[in-house]
Amino acid sequence: PSMNKQHLIEVLKAGLPTGVHTIMYGISNGIIQANINLFGTDVVAAWTAYSKIAMFYWTVMSAMGITVTAFVSQNMGAQQYDRVKKGVNQALLISVGATLFMTFIFQVFAHPLIGVFTKDAAVLQLGIEQIKFMSAGYILYTAGEVYIGALRGAGRSFSAMLSSLITVCALSVVWVEIIAKPYHNVIMTLTGFPLTWILSSVVLLVYWKTLEKKKAILEQLNEINKEENTSEESGDIIRKLMKEWNTIGHIPFKDKDKLYKQYRKVIDELFDKLNLTTSQKKLSNFKSSISNKDGNLYREREKLMRAFENMKAEIKTYENNIGFLTSSSKKGNSLVTEMNRKIEKLKADLELITQKIAVIDESIKE
Repeated sequence: PSMNKQHLIEVLKAGLPTGVHTIMYGISNGIIQANINLFGTDVVAAWTAYSKIAMFYWTVMSAMGITVTAFVSQNMGAQQYDRVKKGVNQALLISVGATLFMTFIFQVFAHPLIGVFTKDAAVLQLGIEQIKFMSAGYILYTAGEVYIGALRGAGRSFSAMLSSLITVCALSVVWVEIIAKPYHNVIMTLTGFPLTWILSSVVLLVYWKTLEKKKAILEQLNEINKEENTSEESGDIIRKLMKEWNTIGHIPFKDKDKLYKQYRKVIDELFDKLNLTTSQKKLSNFKSSISNKDGNLYREREKLMRAFENMKAEIKTYENNIGFLTSSSKKGNSLVTEMNRKIEKLKADLELITQKIAVIDESIKE
């Protein structure tokens, strides 16, 4: 059977960023390992012992990330956004529980765990220090793994990859090669791990929550759009949701355009149901987007006033030109018709600007 080109593209969009992510993690870990090797054979032996034990934790977290990806993708496909939100929150709670349990085991039983791999006293002591220090920071990693899985399931593999590469891979290499290297201290070198974990978790958390909120608004708008009769009361709800959409914040990378297209599509359909004219749609959009933060309203009013004066002057020019044209000629008739059309459009735009200025004035009074 022939390969479906669209399916291949979708698979590559999901799988390629994940593969690049894994490769870059391997490269950054290799660079970190090279720096650890500079501390001598005892430190390397201790790190090797710790790494074998830590694999139990990384395996659990990796499994959780894969589970979240599968769960989110299935429910996104079914447009069950509420289940997605609940599922991700449940996964985060389970991951936190698992992390705390394994951190407890690593902290309390550090000596016998490292002792499985070495009997050398110096290596044993270094291994205990490493496992206690590293496991204490595992809780900072937990959210990052869950939200990376969620973003992949939501079709945001590239964004998840880029966020993680910048906050974890790139910064951890910068830490060990530039910041920690002059100190020539093992713990100072390893400090880069928890620092980049918490940064990654915060970035991914903010990204996911912003995406979650915008998805929730889209879901509400789609529910209103399913109604056969859209009332004026629904119109007020729509305008409120539009204002909320504009105050949530920005989504990075390519997701912004993708989500915005979905948002604009449903808004246009709802406006059509409400029998709004183009000017009314523009005015409604304007009402939902204005904000008086940092004096924005005053600047917007000045801009509109300049546009108002320019349009008035343009209308006056067209009206003067019409007076010079003779209606007896065919060419004159066509030009007069075209100028009248432009004048009518400018007058409509002028009326819209007047309404926008009135909206701003009302907002400033509040």
